[in-house]
Amino acid sequence: MGNNQYIFLKEKLEKLKEELGQVSDRDTNSVKHLGQLHSEIQSFFQSQILDIPISSASSELEEKILSYYVELNKQLKLLGVDFTMLQVARNPTTWQQRQQQAIARLSTLISYCEALLEVRF
Repeated sequence: MGNNQYIFLKEKLEKLKEELGQVSDRDTNSVKHLGQLHSEIQSFFQSQILDIPISSASSELEEKILSYYVELNKQLKLLGVDFTMLQVARNPTTWQQRQQQAIARLSTLISYCEALLEVRF
């Protein structure tokens, strides 16, 4: 059951990363749209991923999964801050730095999903 949610989350993050990479400098409408996608992903994580029962796993495995959940939650919150900072960036250089930071964070989130898929199999 959980693997489908992890795959879905990973696919949504990959799509967000791809779309963010295609946004031109300071296109605030696109950034707002991507911020909304981020909010949907964060809601999905909180309502679908955190509800996956892991109590049947060994305590060591359960600990590992919980640590990934904590990191995913933290990085998703920071990604929200990245999108806010991207929306208010006025200098093109700053905007590009914020964009690259958000893309790097999305790569990190995707790697956590991949790790969870490996742990769950």
